[in-house]
Amino acid sequence: MIRPDMYACPQCLAPKKRFAQYDVNTGKAIGGGLPPIGVIIGLVAGVGAVGALLVYGLQ
Repeated sequence: MIRPDMYACPQCLAPKKRFAQYDVNTGKAIGGGLPPIGVIIGLVAGVGAVGALLVYGLQ
């Protein structure tokens, strides 16, 4: 018997925590919201680094 907390996707073997819970009435995901702050900081730092390299390379 497979325990619900040990579920893994049969196609990609992703753990259960990888999947969102859904509201049956609306069909939309429960929770979510904004991405983690680390992702936002990394994205801003990456865009800034690319911009800085572009400015430095065009001089």
